[in-house]
Amino acid sequence: MKTIYLAHPHFKQTQAEARELQQTLSEMGFNVINPMAENPFDKKLLHTKKPLKNRAFIDGLVKWCLQQIDMADVLVAYLPTPSIGTVMEIAYAAQKGKPIYVLTTAQWDMWYHPFLRKTATQIFIHLYDLQKALRELQEKKLGGHPRFYELIEEIKDIHSRKNQDYGGVDPLGNLRMCESLGIPAWKGCLVRMGDKWARLNQLANKPAPAVKDEAITDTMTDLAVYSLLCRILWEEAHGKNVFKS
Repeated sequence: MKTIYLAHPHFKQTQAEARELQQTLSEMGFNVINPMAENPFDKKLLHTKKPLKNRAFIDGLVKWCLQQIDMADVLVAYLPTPSIGTVMEIAYAAQKGKPIYVLTTAQWDMWYHPFLRKTATQIFIHLYDLQKALRELQEKKLGGHPRFYELIEEIKDIHSRKNQDYGGVDPLGNLRMCESLGIPAWKGCLVRMGDKWARLNQLANKPAPAVKDEAITDTMTDLAVYSLLCRILWEEAHGKNVFKS
């Protein structure tokens, strides 16, 4: 099942319309992330000017949204009116190489803006055209082993659940703790990968009956997760992530 990040303006009317669009896309078989409805932060703050004075809230919300875009397969932007936040989400998704489908209206003449047309994969003014494009995306066959893509979905779910367990505004805060000792976070992550590799070697050299299938496969998955997190931290350290605060 492919995951859609549904970006949209933060207005009462457009939020109601976005919920209807979310329901439509869910019925098509997509897992849909509606950031304004599903973010773990105080929803009341979103409707006041208080967030402007709360740096932790701002940093936490933005990082959470970007993390969800990272985990999504495609970004669908509902843009009936101009929205700075939605445009920033589109720019981030473009940087990450995500397919971007924009649904707007014929009444809003910004739909043919050159920057939007350059960044978006496709722009639609009719819902049925968007649905047709998404069905084609669903039916697109991927090369390689199908189990590989199933495991990618599993990794996405594990990362999301563990981050909710850790809490806090920085999803990689636990991996950055070594920075207080002068060790770059990505190098600290390499140590954790080394621990997982040592554990795999230990399990591989045990007699078969003594090793549970779950133990060795869980360790393999953990190693894959740490490898991806290490890359994120390396990119941040080397200026590859322009959205790093």
